[in-house]
Amino acid sequence: MTDDQELLTLYAAEAAEHLGVLNETLLRLETMGSDDKERKKQIEALGRAAHSLKGASRVVGISPVEKLAHRMESIFDGVQAGKLSLDADIADVLYDALDTIQEVLSGDESADVEGVLSSLEGAISG
Repeated sequence: MTDDQELLTLYAAEAAEHLGVLNETLLRLETMGSDDKERKKQIEALGRAAHSLKGASRVVGISPVEKLAHRMESIFDGVQAGKLSLDADIADVLYDALDTIQEVLSGDESADVEGVLSSLEGAISG
């Protein structure tokens, strides 16, 4: 991880913004009707937020968040491609990932990153 405090401060703000988008958009999708065009738009927003979080985490060297965001992005790509369905089970795994990312960012050394990565991978492979 970088020791550039200014960069880490910027990263913290950016990560919080992306986590907010991911959380709010997942919640919105759960209550949304079946408007395919709007669902597609929201899923694209999820993919962009996960991609941006992954890249920002790579820049500052926070590998656990980078890996989690990468797996999340893969799920959103699968949903966009029609290979996965964003059902309640996958949503639960995604919320677990968001919680784990928050734990990592707050310095919680007991965050179960490997367990959540495994759950995300399971969701990807079906």
